Amino acid sequence: MNTAQLSRGLGWFSIGLGLAELLAPRHVARAIGVNEECDPLLRFLGVREIAAGLGLIGRPKPTGFMWARVAGDAMDLGLLAVALRQHDSRPRLLRQFREDERRRLLIAMATVAGITIVDTVVSLRLSQSPRTEPGWRYTPAGGRAGIRAEAAGGVAGPRPPEEPKREPAAAGTSTGGEIH
Repeated sequence: MNTAQLSRGLGWFSIGLGLAELLAPRHVARAIGVNEECDPLLRFLGVREIAAGLGLIGRPKPTGFMWARVAGDAMDLGLLAVALRQHDSRPRLLRQFREDERRRLLIAMATVAGITIVDTVVSLRLSQSPRTEPGWRYTPAGGRAGIRAEAAGGVAGPRPPEEPKREPAAAGTSTGGEIH
């Protein structure tokens, strides 16, 4: 899978996640183990995900939108870390009762960390300057120097040197000087 396909796939993933956060924030909160009263925050994060996703699928080289995903991942990891700290600061009895929340938070953090790695790799690839052939090329002695031109069927390179034209031999003669 090339970088463009991967960034487009991440764009569709962002749109799906964003729609879930926007339309069902309490279900998302329960799934990742955070307080269900975070509706406004989860809806904001959903809008952010949808915007990044639309940018990724709508542009041929969405470098800025990929880096926005990386920044969003960092924000998500920070918010999950705050939720984990709040969970761990609860009284011991309540903390034991809600141990499944802690497990879900840790799973969510690991998932976001993995996605952050993928987003960073794709962002770095998109940030590299393309390795393309220059629009001109030098052909050493014996050849012809030429400038590549875009043609309807593809890119046309320099033409090979033309061969000298030969006159066809007359009937009954040969080029070797002998008559057969």
